[in-house]
Amino acid sequence: MYKTGDLAMWSEIGHLNFFGRIDHQVKIRGFRIELGEIENRIREYRLVEDAVVMDRKDESGSLFLAAFYTAKNPVDEYDLTSYCKDRLPEYMVPVMFVFLRELPKTPGGKLDRRALSVMDISVSSTNDGTFQQPQSPVEIEMAKVWQEVLGRKEVGANENFFSIGGDSIKAIQIISRMNKAGYKLKMSDLFRHPVISLLAPMVTATAKKEEAGAITGAHPLLPSQAEFFEKITVDNHHYNQAVMLEMEDRLDRLTLDKIFKYIQSHHDALRTVFRENGEGMSAEILNERTQVHIEEFDLRGEEEIDTALMMKANDLHKNINLHHGPLMKLGLFHLERGDRLLIVIHHLVVDGVSWRILFEDIAELYSQCKHGKPLQLPAKSSSIKEWAQRLQRFASETSIQEEIEYWSNLLNSSISNLPVDGDEAGNIVKDQKTKTVGLDVEHTDLLLTKAHEAFGTEINDLLLAGFALAVNEYWGLNGLAVALEGHGREELFDDIAVQRTVGWFTSVFPVMVKADDAQSLDRHIIDTKEMLHRVPRKGIGYGILKYMSSNNQSFHKIADVPQVSFNYLGQFDKNTGELPFRVIADETAGRAHSPHQQREYVLDIICIVTGGALNVSASFSEKMFQSDAIEEFLNVFVEQLKRIIEFCSSRGEREMTPTDFSYKDLSMEDLEQIGSLVGE
Repeated sequence: MYKTGDLAMWSEIGHLNFFGRIDHQVKIRGFRIELGEIENRIREYRLVEDAVVMDRKDESGSLFLAAFYTAKNPVDEYDLTSYCKDRLPEYMVPVMFVFLRELPKTPGGKLDRRALSVMDISVSSTNDGTFQQPQSPVEIEMAKVWQEVLGRKEVGANENFFSIGGDSIKAIQIISRMNKAGYKLKMSDLFRHPVISLLAPMVTATAKKEEAGAITGAHPLLPSQAEFFEKITVDNHHYNQAVMLEMEDRLDRLTLDKIFKYIQSHHDALRTVFRENGEGMSAEILNERTQVHIEEFDLRGEEEIDTALMMKANDLHKNINLHHGPLMKLGLFHLERGDRLLIVIHHLVVDGVSWRILFEDIAELYSQCKHGKPLQLPAKSSSIKEWAQRLQRFASETSIQEEIEYWSNLLNSSISNLPVDGDEAGNIVKDQKTKTVGLDVEHTDLLLTKAHEAFGTEINDLLLAGFALAVNEYWGLNGLAVALEGHGREELFDDIAVQRTVGWFTSVFPVMVKADDAQSLDRHIIDTKEMLHRVPRKGIGYGILKYMSSNNQSFHKIADVPQVSFNYLGQFDKNTGELPFRVIADETAGRAHSPHQQREYVLDIICIVTGGALNVSASFSEKMFQSDAIEEFLNVFVEQLKRIIEFCSSRGEREMTPTDFSYKDLSMEDLEQIGSLVGE
């Protein structure tokens, strides 16, 4: 039989089934790519007549994909790129498109690939890891924003957001800053196409609209707020978040007063109060007459400055009044070693993302005051009132109700408990201790970047994979229910965006982390990733169903299962170099919670990157755990995390997992079977 170079197979009934070419398959960035598949997609574009895709090398010897096409006239490259990325995985989209009047042919009339392979197409970069200069205004602006948020000197148009340190919290910051620059970008687009050159066609100009004034009036409790009033029944006025800022200049009270009154007026949540009504607690945003007050303390000359500062800080924490407001307190401390500003805000109206927004706003207003400019902040995103009202309507819709089965099945599964020394009665704040261990800078850098290339993971995938292995090694448990915290600012509605809205949006939802001694490390990482990526709507639906839906009876029977909370706060000290203060001063910010409150979880795990290194903290009651035991566990956790980071960073190829594909019912076993059939 004449050998054509095509792949075919005889069927049982004698037909020859054609599968495609086998002589134009290449491997780029660890992916095996069939060039003919890309060519067929390009030919389907309405303005293209014919196309050929080849692998080429740039000046450094790295491979990239180049597409040569014929058409009546050159096609807009951004349109063609956008068309391809909607139909192909990111790694199969050519870096460049070369217009030709006709494709070169051999004397026999066949395509002359050799002529294309030596054609000078003057490529300066590729999307396989070498630097590609941003070209269009959108690409240039996006690269600038990525540099600011990710703390990088430069960002190429070909670099993957998640491979250079991106995560969901940074995605929110990027969307917010792009909006400030006049561009609209969706979170879902960023996650689907995390490369600037592929994302740029999805970005649109922000429509000019009239700035919304101060929002007032009552609104439903958000799920996080409803859970707070359900669980925190003692001294619920004293449940705050706070930061002590070390300022580079001596501070003027009148300037600070002007700045924070503007901030309170701009961010509606900071004017919220909570009051009893006939059906429980309700939230109400007051008018601008409820203004924040700055208390000033001159501690210069005090013999016990740290003690005096602690006492004043604790007073600020205790004196917040949920019913009358304001829920923000400010303390200006004059010390011999410089001025300090303590910001205390009740947790009901602030979260981790909100603090990042506030830091940016404080810096912007501080600069405006310093240079005598009128105060002005970026346009608001949607109000917290509008978000809460829309969530309440959404809670009764069919699409969210369909999640009930998922959550019920999850929480009705067999669950192990941590071995503790005491009972829940001893789990109160006054007995709380915190232990912290650190991951070195080198491993942290890999965790934020290269480690995710192996399996297409996000940082929580690897953190929880390491946590599950540590629980298995230290306590001998194969599975544990964990309350995982998310930012809660998902894109549920086309007409509402809360990326720059201050408030407590945090979503908390249960996941089951598992580890098996007999399981290989790669399979453990994949299973953890698959478990997390299959959580519907990134977990936001759990709280909506539990606290805002009338069909929530089953949730209250099974909802309080997790003993452990887990929260990755991101790189909290990134971008602070541009701020006129150090975000975390050496002095204490005071006691944020009342010592008499019951702790919500037996063990709270918090991971945060500061100074380029990951710190892992565990908070617990010393009536329930020995301090040495928790420190030993954290060291095991860090060692398992190092093992995972090194394993992932040393792998040469990207391995696809089921959630990388659009078919939702694909399992790992299915994927392995498909791989064996195609000889992968």
